[in-house]
Amino acid sequence: MNAITAWNAQSSPSISRSVLAITNDELSNVIRSLTPSAWQAERFSAVDQKGIALPVHQRMKQPLAEQLYDVRMNAKIKTRALVNFLSREWQDKFFRQIDELHDLDDWEDADKPMRADSFDTFIKTLQVVKPSVRPGLGLTNDGNLVGSWGKKGDFLTIEFKPVSQLRLHYSIGEGEEKITSFTNTPVHSLTRVLAPYTPNHWWHRDGDSAPGR
Repeated sequence: MNAITAWNAQSSPSISRSVLAITNDELSNVIRSLTPSAWQAERFSAVDQKGIALPVHQRMKQPLAEQLYDVRMNAKIKTRALVNFLSREWQDKFFRQIDELHDLDDWEDADKPMRADSFDTFIKTLQVVKPSVRPGLGLTNDGNLVGSWGKKGDFLTIEFKPVSQLRLHYSIGEGEEKITSFTNTPVHSLTRVLAPYTPNHWWHRDGDSAPGR
């Protein structure tokens, strides 16, 4: 896997950390919705009872296959619990993207699994923009999740950094009218920063009336 490996999706206010914690009952319900067979508790070793990833120094003691499995499951649990405004179909296709990003067969020694605090920022961003179009996904060398949307030659790429910070790269227009920029912004300012460029044309299909189709 390269430093930034993108999988194209088909057609392609800030939340406090305490909101990310879910109760044990909620966690059990989410797990049952994700796994067709009985859940093996030992496979949840990298995630605590609230569904929050354990510190990296604890996860690194695990074999690589278990690390990748737990990162995938942690992402799915948080998605099911915290962005249920997105359709089940949207989420299921997104989960396949997460699985591809953490495919053991394609893993290289220099690759790093997705950071839990990067995924937290991604979840907060979804809660703000409620996109009906899924992004292409990638991972940086630091394990930060990257999402990319494109339409009619315009593109928006976001690196989801820890502590609700975003690194944006966007390009709009063409020829002498083309605007290309890199900028940093917190999640709660994202829509304001991008307002001059009508960002909904990236995040929503024409005619969409509800998120997550």
